[in-house]
Amino acid sequence: MIGTRQDKWYAQASYARSFTDHWDLPDGFTPIVPALEDGGERDFSRTRDWRANIKLGFTPNNTDEYTISYTKQAGAKNAPLHVSDLVTTPRFWNWPQWDIDSIYFLSTTALGDRATLKTRAYYNQFDSMLRSFNDRTQTAQSRPFAFDSPYFDKAWGGSTQLDVRIGDADTLRLAFHYRHDKHVEAQTSFSTAGVGTTEPPQTQTESSFSIALENEVALTSALRFTLGGSFDWRDLKRAEEFGSPLGTSGTPSVIYQYPRRDAKAWNLQGRLDWNAGGALALHASLSSRARFPTIFERFSQRFNTAIPNPALKAERATNAEVGGRWTSGDLRLDGALFYSWIDDAIFGVLTPAYPCTASTTPPATPTPGCTLRNLTQSQNVGSGEYYGAEASLSGTIAPGLDVGANYTFIKRDLTYAANPGFRPTGVPTHKGLIYADWSPLGGLHIQPSVEIASSRWTLFTATPTTQPARYYRTGDYITAALRVDYAITDTIELGVGARNLFDEDYSLTDGFPEPGRSLYVTLRARY
Repeated sequence: MIGTRQDKWYAQASYARSFTDHWDLPDGFTPIVPALEDGGERDFSRTRDWRANIKLGFTPNNTDEYTISYTKQAGAKNAPLHVSDLVTTPRFWNWPQWDIDSIYFLSTTALGDRATLKTRAYYNQFDSMLRSFNDRTQTAQSRPFAFDSPYFDKAWGGSTQLDVRIGDADTLRLAFHYRHDKHVEAQTSFSTAGVGTTEPPQTQTESSFSIALENEVALTSALRFTLGGSFDWRDLKRAEEFGSPLGTSGTPSVIYQYPRRDAKAWNLQGRLDWNAGGALALHASLSSRARFPTIFERFSQRFNTAIPNPALKAERATNAEVGGRWTSGDLRLDGALFYSWIDDAIFGVLTPAYPCTASTTPPATPTPGCTLRNLTQSQNVGSGEYYGAEASLSGTIAPGLDVGANYTFIKRDLTYAANPGFRPTGVPTHKGLIYADWSPLGGLHIQPSVEIASSRWTLFTATPTTQPARYYRTGDYITAALRVDYAITDTIELGVGARNLFDEDYSLTDGFPEPGRSLYVTLRARY
């Protein structure tokens, strides 16, 4: 990284490259299906990536700033195999292309003494390729599940925000946001002879808009109230698919349009902040927010295992939170309690369907030439509650010794009537981190840390689609890390460290164990 700061402008450029030949599994890992993973070096864990960025800024005075930035990133990665899944087809996948181009502009302009205008404009491009092979050699593509799946995604848009101080105790903010997304795909499928057939490009495009208003008022010198809301809407332009829209196996495949459905939603939030004293600050908030389903959730067929649902509605969460912060010298304590009510949650519902129909809902009777099988469809059938607490403590307990800890408790009750066995996956009920930074002499920092997490629900992915899903808990874990940094000179720093210090064998999701102990050395130079 290199940069310069001048009186009225600045510039910065950076370049980074990373390459992972492989990472290692813990010594305690026991192979379940050695043909998929035999332990030691994790098969197919190689990745590479490089990233470059250039940023220019103009600061004509103390209040205004204008910045333009360009980033280019290119990467490739492999996909480690599920260590035990022999029921479904092992996914011999890799991503030879994972490229991002991004340019954005930011500005802040003072309009007199009481108003500030902020703008943002951007253009992002994401090109990727997912390839599926016959076997672990990743050399041949001549089986029914072999394919090349390129994506060509673009997004552009911007936002404008106007902040106006109506009075010394009253600030009004008005914002408008716009984003346009364009997704293009063109999958190539391979025959048993290894001959590829490429579909014509299929495009999904939509525009999203949001207008928001917020008012912040100081009720007293210690009490501040903020009320804000927004109205969001989405305009779907194109939703193309390639297949047989007439629902018969003999009909030639063509490009057709899914039914286009636009959507709108509102969001509202209020927050009260109270400075209860020099050391204590408290807050309380209540909000109701919507999340529009993505293009993937509405239209992806997930390799012919799902039925698109153009009519999928937004999920809604009503969130309540109370919390505070207490400080005393070098000691700081933060904490909060929260509760969320979830409505219209999106679930994958098991639905009888027929592979040679393009209908977005199952037909009442089989289409001639079709074979009945079970697919899933995303539907707004779930509801539930999330609640919990979080706390963090940090401070200096002795000269040269800083310590800290944080803890999160979260309980998620999310269900829908047709599947009483469903469990929300991926989030532990309890999670905490304890860390320290000890500097026994100048230039030396010793930083141990311990991460603790309880078990979390996961889904056994080898379950056939004709049987109920099998949920189970992954098990809790404790991992330790250690980092030691030493400043050899004022500009050169040497570091050594270890992650998963005691080589804990644990998983966060079914079939994919986490890395074992890893050691590293760093050298940093500043000029």
